[in-house]
Order: sequence, then C-alpha cells, then structure tokens
Amino acid sequence: AGQGSRFRRMGEEGRHDGDNEQSQSSQVHPGGNEDSTRKSDDAPSRESDNVKLTTNSDVRLGVSESRNDIELSPKYVEVSYQDIFRQFILLGWTAFGGPAAHIALFQKIFIEKLSWMSHSLFMELFALGQCLPGPTSTQVSFAIGVVKKGILGGLLSGMLFQYPGLLMMSVIGYAADQVDWQNGALKGFASGLGAVGVALVAGAALTLSQKTCPDRETRILNLIAAVLAYMFSSAWIFPSLIAFGGLVTLIRDRSKPVKEAPGNEGIESLGVSKATGATLLLIWISVLVLAIVLRTSVI
Repeated sequence: AGQGSRFRRMGEEGRHDGDNEQSQSSQVHPGGNEDSTRKSDDAPSRESDNVKLTTNSDVRLGVSESRNDIELSPKYVEVSYQDIFRQFILLGWTAFGGPAAHIALFQKIFIEKLSWMSHSLFMELFALGQCLPGPTSTQVSFAIGVVKKGILGGLLSGMLFQYPGLLMMSVIGYAADQVDWQNGALKGFASGLGAVGVALVAGAALTLSQKTCPDRETRILNLIAAVLAYMFSSAWIFPSLIAFGGLVTLIRDRSKPVKEAPGNEGIESLGVSKATGATLLLIWISVLVLAIVLRTSVI
C-alpha cells in the first residue's frame, strides 16, 4: 500500500511537471505569436512605406521629366511691327542671289537665329510659294509677315523687302541710255556679280536640299527635278514637276499613319478668314482662266 501511494504521488508530480511545461510553452508561444503578429503588422507598414517612397519618387521623376519637356519644348518669339520693320529693312538691301538664295537666308535668320516660327511651317510657306506664279521669295516675304502680324504685317514685310530693288532698278533704267555698257570696268563688275550670284544660288540649293530631302526617295525626286528643269525650259515644266513630286510622295505615304499637326508653330495670325481666303482664291482662279482664254483667242 505504501508503495502504491508512492507511485500515485510520482504520477501526480509528473502530471504537475507536464502542466508546468505546457504552461511555459504556452507562455513562450503567445510571445512568439505576438512577435510574429508584430512582424506581420510591421511588414505592411514597411511595404506601404516602400510604396509611398516609390510613388513619391515616380511622381518626382514625372514632374522633373515634365519640366524638362517644358524647358526643351521650342518657344517661338512674339513679333511686333517694329521687329518686322527692323529685320526686313535690312534684308531688302542685303539679300542677293535670287529667290533660292533669299529662301536660304530667310531660313537662317527667321528660323535658326530668331525663332519666329518652326521649320515645318516655313517649309509649308515655301512649298505654297512654289505652287504660285511669281518669285517664291517675294511671296514668302509677305507670308512671314502675315503669319506673325496679319495682313498689315504682311504688307509691311513684303514692301520693305521689295522697295530697294524697285528703287535700284528704276535708277538703272533711267540711266541706261547714259551709261557706257562697253566700259571694261563696268563689264568686269557685272561679270563678278553674276559669278557670285551663281555661287549663292548653288549654296542655297544645297542647303534647301539637305533640309527638305531627308530620305532616299526625296533625294531621287530632287535629282530628277533638277535634271528635267535644266533640260527643258517650257513654262509648264515647273508645275508638272511639282505635281509629279506631290503624287509620288502621296502614293508612298498613303499607308503611313497620319501625323498629328503641332498646336503652335509660331503662328500668331491667319491673316484673313476662311471665307475671305476662299473668295480671293476663286477671284484669282477666275482671272487666271480669263487670261489664258484671252491669250489663246488673241493668238
């Protein structure tokens, strides 16, 4: 009996030890669970911090990029009547070499130096002038003033560009009968002017070709047009070449996506409304057709 009671006491002590170990383990595990819970609670906060950090950095990067884009975007100068007067009063006296040299000079001054308008807009004005009869540089000189300050600006720029030639040719025409054109010095001076004029036109043609012919197809068209214009002197050769070049590039680019026109290329005025422009165009076409008909009937 004493031995049995001793065994019972040993069993109870073992149960007490097991309960103590279980209670200790339960004390450890809740602490561990608390640590894990704390870690799990900290993890989202760290992740959220990371997200916030990434988001802020992305936002800062986006802002910096947008600022860079704004800073790098071209800004075209707003022009006053005084600016037009100041530039064209000099050009009228210093622009030599004919329309090709004038166009190259316009591009260098108004596009590259003064930033009055974009290169693409200037090329559109140049192409429009090529499609109209008369000297292209004369038409472009008016057009530059029109897109900056309207009709008055166009009249100002065009007249300032033309009047020096008007004065000089009037004086030369008046004194033509009184000048000895067989004078050796005068003939040498005239020959020198002609040689320089050819060089100016050649340089201007090279500059315009590099600007307007960026790919192989347009360079080939440029070469073909130059050869045909040199070989044939018919009045219809230039309109035919212009139409041919436009048709070729239209067929080539028909499958390409249409490029979105830029919002602002330096245009400050469109001159006249669409209705007025259409009316003037119809009047011009009517006069042209009438002149052709009258010329044919007289011949």
